[in-house]
Amino acid sequence: NTKTLIRDFFGCLNSVLECNGLKYDFTKYIDLLEDSGIPAYIKKINNLIDHEGNSFESEKKKIEKQLRLINRPIVVIIDDADRMDNAELMGLFRIIRVTANFNNIIFVVAYDKRYVVNQIEKNGLKNGNEYLKKIFQLEISLPSDSREYIPELMIKELLFHKLPNDFIDAVRRQINATRGESHLHPLTNSIRTYRDVKIFVNSLLVAYDLIS
Repeated sequence: NTKTLIRDFFGCLNSVLECNGLKYDFTKYIDLLEDSGIPAYIKKINNLIDHEGNSFESEKKKIEKQLRLINRPIVVIIDDADRMDNAELMGLFRIIRVTANFNNIIFVVAYDKRYVVNQIEKNGLKNGNEYLKKIFQLEISLPSDSREYIPELMIKELLFHKLPNDFIDAVRRQINATRGESHLHPLTNSIRTYRDVKIFVNSLLVAYDLIS
């Protein structure tokens, strides 16, 4: 859930600070966020103040002051965001847009845009594309994997794992024997992306270990 995401994120951020000889207690900041109970994509939380008089903005400035002591940007890489469910995804966007929108933190997020836009619009937001523009300053669209390169990717993976040449040659011959015959080529129907290649090669590695 969102609370878990927030606490996990600040736990990681604290580790980064400690690696640089710094330390900060994020408790007050996290408590302010959790007490709000307000989704960041619906209402701003800049003016939040807790019962002790701590404000969201003042706590945020204290954190940024600590982060500036590191004297270099902190890059947060998040892969496979499209594997998150709706609540997790919107919680992630809350972290990026509001919770951890600190000056020297850079988020790099990889996802299937169609899935993400669809999940955003399920929350009553009419234009998921426009919402993403408010979250990310730069968007880079990667080209779809071309199936003609799948065999080459597979051979490279096998070479990387240093399997015997005769085994790799046997796989290469099998691929070349059916290339161009889409109705016969197993790669056409089941292996379409680099992730599929990794999964398939891992299965080959297990099979090879069993028979070798």
